[in-house]
Amino acid sequence: MKMVRNQRKNMSLIKLEDRQMSGHTVISYIMSIIAVIGMLVLGLRHFQDVDEFGSSWGRFALLHFGLGIIGYFVTRMINSRMEFRRFLPFQNMRPIDPVAVAWQSGVVFGIAILSQLIATAAFLLEITSTEQALYWVFSAVTEELFFRGFMCYGVLWMVFRSEIFYNRQPKVIIGKVIVALISGVAFGLAHVNYYGTNMIYAVMLSGALFGLFFVFFTKFNLTSMILGHFILNFFVSINYLMSFS
Repeated sequence: MKMVRNQRKNMSLIKLEDRQMSGHTVISYIMSIIAVIGMLVLGLRHFQDVDEFGSSWGRFALLHFGLGIIGYFVTRMINSRMEFRRFLPFQNMRPIDPVAVAWQSGVVFGIAILSQLIATAAFLLEITSTEQALYWVFSAVTEELFFRGFMCYGVLWMVFRSEIFYNRQPKVIIGKVIVALISGVAFGLAHVNYYGTNMIYAVMLSGALFGLFFVFFTKFNLTSMILGHFILNFFVSINYLMSFS
């Protein structure tokens, strides 16, 4: 009887450890689904719309839909360990640690706001409608799914598997630094349409800092990254929307 209890206890600990390696909590999972579906709807509704700079934010919304889908499925496949029953909705979610999420998302928001203050003079996107504001808010989620979820978490998992959580050998640390920097460069290049080329280095820097913070301090917690980025984009979009109302 005692052996059975010990086996159950060990299985519970293994399941808890497995969930703690998950990139998603219920919060990030729900936000991801809403943002990805929202981007698809906005993209289809405004596919033909062209702004004064000759670009279509509706088509960018479809691009974000694609990035979000990639990030969503990669992170969910990692979380499910390729088991179908774990891939089902709300399965194998990371437990929510309110304190960790609060301070980590605060740091992300701080990094984002500093980047925004530096690069705001070059901001090229006019937010003149509620749906454009929604696009800007949803983009925070889809960007985190792709640039942190896929480019950092996904790539590192494919190379090192679960070693990314506990192995402190130089090869793992160097691997984390490399993917964080690469994701930062890609993050900056993805924002050329919004900031032009003059301030893109500030966005690359913030993207690299996002990546480094994600892989070294959050233990691959997408909730903290998504919330911090989401809050920044929410206030920015509301500010621009009000200025044009």
